[in-house]
Amino acid sequence: MRSLLSVFTAHFPYLVMGLSIAYLFATMVEARDTIQMLSISTAYVSFLFFAAALVVAPVRMMLGQSIGVSNGLRRNFGIWAGVFAIAHVVAGLGVHFDGKIWLYFVYPPEANKLIPLRYGMFGLTNYLGLFATIAISVLLVISNNYSMRRLGPARWKRIQRLAYPLFAATVLHGLIYQTIENRFVGLMALVVAVTFVVIGFQIRGMSIRRAVRQER
Repeated sequence: MRSLLSVFTAHFPYLVMGLSIAYLFATMVEARDTIQMLSISTAYVSFLFFAAALVVAPVRMMLGQSIGVSNGLRRNFGIWAGVFAIAHVVAGLGVHFDGKIWLYFVYPPEANKLIPLRYGMFGLTNYLGLFATIAISVLLVISNNYSMRRLGPARWKRIQRLAYPLFAATVLHGLIYQTIENRFVGLMALVVAVTFVVIGFQIRGMSIRRAVRQER
């Protein structure tokens, strides 16, 4: 009982924060219906939480703190980024094609395409989304102490590095979709700005790590 209470206490603030951000974006964007509104708002929450998870370690290094293999703040932001990402996927697959989710990835037979796989910007962003969904599902599964013990710190850390190509795929997926749907340019600017902030902190973190290694 105490363990469940401690988990609830640790994660409840992230849930409240995520729902609050989702509500904020829901009031900012224009959507055709509730499903699209949920898809859009949860996408931005996931992206911002993911970005926060990626800057935790560099910030701690800049403050001279030890980061270790795992960090509670980074892990919790990552977990909730994954939760809202899955919510985005579930909602997003209901936005087009009346629930026929395979049509996000292949053309319908009546299209008479020589290559049935969807190509072009719409197809590309959906395949990026598919990769991101698989990657973030893997990261969610191993985001616990049990998985770290079973895999060992080194292997667990290698799998965790999926976060970097995952973030790149997430950014591209978001920017392409926003371009296709002619979203408000301010939202695109937000994605670009946050992306550069993450890249900047990551570069700074790598330079600190390199300097520490040289001192040893």
